[in-house]
Amino acid sequence: MFLFIVAIKIIVSSAILMAYYWFLLRNKPFHKFNRIYLLGLVVFSILVPFIQLPFTMATAPTIQGFMYRLLDVKGGDFTVETETGIVVANNHNNMLIAVITGIYLLGAVIAGLLFIRALVKIILISQRANLNLWDGVPVYEVEVPQAPFTFMQSLYWHSKIDPESMAGQQIFQHELIHIKEKHSWDIFFMELVRIPLWFNPVYFLVKRELAVVHEFRADQLVSAVHGPIPYAETLLQHTISARKRRFIHSFFNHPIKRRILMLTQKNAGKSAIRPRLFSIPLVVLVFLSLILFANKASEPLVNTGHYLRETVIVVDAGHGGIDPGASANVGIKEKDINLAIAREVAKLGAVYKVKVVLTRNEDALPGNGSDIRESLIRRSDISNGTKADLFVSIHMSAGNEFHPGLQVIIPNQEKVPGLIAGAQSAGSILVAKLKTSYTTQEELLQPSQNIYVLNHSMVPAVLLHCGNISDPKDLAFVSNAANQEKIARNILEAAVAFGSSKQ
Repeated sequence: MFLFIVAIKIIVSSAILMAYYWFLLRNKPFHKFNRIYLLGLVVFSILVPFIQLPFTMATAPTIQGFMYRLLDVKGGDFTVETETGIVVANNHNNMLIAVITGIYLLGAVIAGLLFIRALVKIILISQRANLNLWDGVPVYEVEVPQAPFTFMQSLYWHSKIDPESMAGQQIFQHELIHIKEKHSWDIFFMELVRIPLWFNPVYFLVKRELAVVHEFRADQLVSAVHGPIPYAETLLQHTISARKRRFIHSFFNHPIKRRILMLTQKNAGKSAIRPRLFSIPLVVLVFLSLILFANKASEPLVNTGHYLRETVIVVDAGHGGIDPGASANVGIKEKDINLAIAREVAKLGAVYKVKVVLTRNEDALPGNGSDIRESLIRRSDISNGTKADLFVSIHMSAGNEFHPGLQVIIPNQEKVPGLIAGAQSAGSILVAKLKTSYTTQEELLQPSQNIYVLNHSMVPAVLLHCGNISDPKDLAFVSNAANQEKIARNILEAAVAFGSSKQ
């Protein structure tokens, strides 16, 4: 789910910026700016989905004193889904994910093979050619129809073109500009980008426009010396039907019509500055839309009163890595929901004067281990080593065994006397907070099944089911980022109240 959102953000941000280029910058005579803009477009669109800014503007929280009712405990033989097993709500979903993953990998492999094939062809051309040095530039004399062209710092010159003729001098100067301004590196970069991001059609347009901008730039500088009309005649006197290779800059490169029109275009003067200046607020707007809005945080929902000491909680995002947990039939995995809520708790912790320790902050088992049993031990070690006030393990229920809504589970064993009572107290406060946001079962669950992370905790510990992943209503609620923030705030409010009750 996370990677799907990243892909959508990449496509949307690059499409918006490319649309601006297409209508306001394309075919304009500021070629250096357009080159920077197109390359920046690619870099910006790739980075923007991964940027997270902590926009939390509130002061440290306080509380008036929270009154709660100690809830009854419901025992039973129901099965709590933890890292001891994997529940799949719909096997068709796994097949769909496998198909999508297979299509993506196939596309990336094909793009990679085409990249290697193009490099090999240029290497073979180099091996069959005579190498000379012209004005310090390595020149390969070849007879391929694409010549003359440049690749990186080398020039591939067609042996039938006289370098001493007027046309030959113009062509050589044109190709020399490509080499000096390192235009091949731009195309090489775009080819590398398109291997993992082949699914984004915008990058194909960017590469094509970059190649044209490079030609505009070289044409501009050469025609300034030889004149636009004689230089345009040189372009028209030679064939333009040769096929292009992926990385090269061929002198007889399409589209000739755009190049000749650019040669005859007059400088736009001050009017040309406006489109470039307006590109800055556009980039800022895209940034705010995809970053600021997605990471916004409203004021904390806490009352004023006496100042509290810092509360420490360990938040355990259940499952992770090779253990996806339960799955829904729309491509959503429990491990991703758990991690999203845990990250939200960590992001807002400072607002509530709560120190939040995560057992994992990425899609991996704690400690990056490959053994699920080992990860359970690692989670408990983190909790016990932190000496926290509270341990909260975040999960989702699945199947018909659990009712829809949120549920809080407490351990059935305790390492230290009083931990179950502490868990009952913390769980009762958590339920009181959660039910202000969504349907919450007003009983604490205490299964006969042993839950490792709860029973091996040396601090009060609870397990929170953030809804039933098999229930469409629950899934819609918990998949929403705003509701994930609500749950995170409820956890923090409960932690503050529980920590206050211990003073």
